[in-house]
Amino acid sequence: MKTLLCISGPTASGKTSLAIDLAKTYQTEIISVDSRQFYKEMSIGTAVPSESKLKEVKHHLIQHKSVSEVYTLGDFVQEARTILDSLFEKHEFVVAVGGSSLFMDALINGIDEFPDTEPSIRNDLNMQLQKEGLKSLQDELKRTDPIYYHKVDKNNPHRLIRALEVCRSSNSPYSSFLNKSSNKLSYRVLHFGIELERAFLYGRINERVDLMVKGGLFEEVQHLVQHKELNALNTVGYKEIFSFFDNQISRKNAIKEIKKNSRRYAKRQLTWYRKNEDIHWIGFEMSRSQQLQKIKSRIKNFREIVILTGVSGVGKTFLGQKLAEITAIPFSDADDFHPETNKQKMKSGVPLNDQDRLPWLKHINEHIKKSEIKHGIILACSALKNEYRTVLQKDVENKIIWVSLEANPKLIHSRIQRREKHFMPATLLQSQLDTFERPEHALNLNTEKPAKDLCGAVLIKLYGK
Repeated sequence: MKTLLCISGPTASGKTSLAIDLAKTYQTEIISVDSRQFYKEMSIGTAVPSESKLKEVKHHLIQHKSVSEVYTLGDFVQEARTILDSLFEKHEFVVAVGGSSLFMDALINGIDEFPDTEPSIRNDLNMQLQKEGLKSLQDELKRTDPIYYHKVDKNNPHRLIRALEVCRSSNSPYSSFLNKSSNKLSYRVLHFGIELERAFLYGRINERVDLMVKGGLFEEVQHLVQHKELNALNTVGYKEIFSFFDNQISRKNAIKEIKKNSRRYAKRQLTWYRKNEDIHWIGFEMSRSQQLQKIKSRIKNFREIVILTGVSGVGKTFLGQKLAEITAIPFSDADDFHPETNKQKMKSGVPLNDQDRLPWLKHINEHIKKSEIKHGIILACSALKNEYRTVLQKDVENKIIWVSLEANPKLIHSRIQRREKHFMPATLLQSQLDTFERPEHALNLNTEKPAKDLCGAVLIKLYGK
């Protein structure tokens, strides 16, 4: 299946090197989705890969435009998708990498169509920003489009101005034009994000800025002073140094401002990514071989459904989380779907009856169906009886891999007693053991065995080897 492998992450998170190694693994090419790396005059401040890195794997849409050229989001989507179509004629996989979340989202999902706007409206809004400040734009958007106001990055003047020019031109909220695109990519898309501790990330950002300065960032910006009013150059790492050349701040303070604004940009990136449920997270601290193995596992297990069943305390959640780490298939715990009435009933020592469980099982069934469309699921769910499992798999299209977990009742009892803040008391264990019906055609595992062996058995079931 033709698959676009997208790599996202905040600035300085190591996206480029991972993308290059991934492209080499699948012998394919890379599309850059970094809106600052499009421009040939900007190299140091945008962290364009070195010539040696670019020679390792062919890159597209890097430094192919001049800062003096107008290059819109729509232009990018059209050009990138044309390249994609061409690449997929000779490759099964293509890699897209970049920190520009708006451009990555547009590449994957298409862009919404907005009404034409008069240039004079944008000029008026830019003048309003200069004279009255950012808050005046925020206040106007809050009045004219409260829905988008609560979604947008309120500290990004470009986003505010874009929304307001549409509002003023159309006399309609900007949000009314959103999510109308039906022009999603026809290829399978797997989206991966690099995850790392914020304090560690900020340290990497500071170090990278220092390296950019040593590498000639001030000299690069000096050659662009005559173009400083261009939109492409109104970006972190350039606008601060323009202020230095205008004698508004010292060189030392310009560097401080670049570091501070880069950290703020990274924070906004992380906020955006966290809203995207389609991103599969990969730890920065993992070795490169571990990162690549996790991506390979996710490619192999696209939309797989694994349900770990058994009594409470048998180890469903523990094993499910371990499998999720290995395969990158998202994990869910069915206990999280219990209504408060069910939790309180069990907490008081009263076992649930079928009427208590039915709405809960139906809710989980809807979750499974949504998950199989998007990215698959590893689910920990007691589902003690065959009739419960029938509810869980109702109208589910993909094959479900059932894994039945068992262990010595005394061991399970001791595990339940050690658990903190869980609503299921050990006194209800015997009723669950009495109710449990082993599912037919399930992989039967004893959780007294090492986790490595248990995971290995499930992986053999998934991979067929």
